[in-house]
Amino acid sequence: MQTKTSALVQDRRRPYPVISVLFWSALGVAGFLVDSQNSLGGHDLAITFLSVAALAFGLWLFWRDGSTQRVTAVGIYGLSFALFVGVAGLYILQVSGWATEAMVVAILVAYATQVALFAIFWPNNRPAQQVRSAQVDDVPRMIRWGWVAGTLTLAAGLVAARSGLVLGGIADAAAFSGAVVLALSVFRHKGRNWTVVGLATVAAVFLLYAVFIFHGFGRLTLGALAFALALAASQRLPAIWIKLGILASITPALIVLSRLRVEYTASLNPNQGTDVTGFESLAGPLLRFSQLYDLIQGGALHLRFGETFLSSALALFPRAVWPNKPVGLGAELAALFRPDLIGTGHSELALFHGEWLYNFGILGLILMIPVVGISLSALNRWLVLVSNRPLNSRASLIGLAAAVVAASGLPDLLWGGTDTYMTRTGERLVVLLILLMLFGRRSARAPKQRLSGQQSTSPKTIRKGSTAP
Repeated sequence: MQTKTSALVQDRRRPYPVISVLFWSALGVAGFLVDSQNSLGGHDLAITFLSVAALAFGLWLFWRDGSTQRVTAVGIYGLSFALFVGVAGLYILQVSGWATEAMVVAILVAYATQVALFAIFWPNNRPAQQVRSAQVDDVPRMIRWGWVAGTLTLAAGLVAARSGLVLGGIADAAAFSGAVVLALSVFRHKGRNWTVVGLATVAAVFLLYAVFIFHGFGRLTLGALAFALALAASQRLPAIWIKLGILASITPALIVLSRLRVEYTASLNPNQGTDVTGFESLAGPLLRFSQLYDLIQGGALHLRFGETFLSSALALFPRAVWPNKPVGLGAELAALFRPDLIGTGHSELALFHGEWLYNFGILGLILMIPVVGISLSALNRWLVLVSNRPLNSRASLIGLAAAVVAASGLPDLLWGGTDTYMTRTGERLVVLLILLMLFGRRSARAPKQRLSGQQSTSPKTIRKGSTAP
């Protein structure tokens, strides 16, 4: 009898999707032509057309990438694009009435970069998947360790948060990362009825986080946790049902989160107007991106040439230790657009696209394409690789959790740029790094199968001077 091994088989890729690339590209061109014909509605019609195209393309990319087999990092990025460009564009036009040429350009540029990313880097609907032809089981002891480590880390975060020990966001990050480790461990269990247990666990940890950690600010943290738990569930459940569940929950989730935002801002400002909808922060980055383009065109913006990326790399370094640490992009844009709020902690965002524009001008939007395309493709491959590996060590479980955390934070990246991503996702990864440093050295390997009556080759049964077979 042969020992069970892990053989990796490369999935077949479909031919290049010429028709899809031409179709989505044609929609962008059509939006540009509509804007040039004022008799057809001018900017209003162009913004509506391009926003709908962006919404449809983002949803389609979410469904297509990974097909019905996987929830992917590229898919999450695509869904985020649908919300922060497509839905945001419609909201700005219909509610704010901001129908300018710069807004048309902003949506068109964001749409064009997304189509270019798909055409160049993500044309195949499956991310270079590696599938084990002979499944190697996870080691039960590692699964049980994940239950304990995840529960304790989640509990530590909850207790710290309830005690007022924010610790620069580490308490929130500990609760988040602990929830991910726990959910992954539960869904990787091979028990017959553990699907129900996994779903109950996901519901419980999400409820605990929403009630005891979330206080109305930073609603994307709930979205990131939802994506992380969905990725954990995809370790066991068919991806098609998870994707359908995500799509079905988007509208009610946006409505609930908008109401929570209104209540939170009302608690801070009793004189808040009745026109506040809670969707302002969803649409604000796109609006600021269009205004940055206006400033660039007018020569009124001093380019930073990568300074905000450097400040993002230093985001987790305590300001108490380095008081003169560079401020993040949000603070710089707040000084630019809302100088009256300097010193209040207020921040402004302009999408990930805006960060590239703010640093390198129009050239930055071109540079953004290969950087994002290569990075997200690598994240896709990492997520697939660690998902297919057996959990035979604590390090393997923590590595899987890290990939899930990195992918689930992509909405923060698109919405707020690298500073937002680093301060939120980076802290969660730091928690996992601490777990790895403290407990990651221990591992356990599944016992090898051998024929009945075959002599053991363990050190206890090999006599001195003999040779193991």
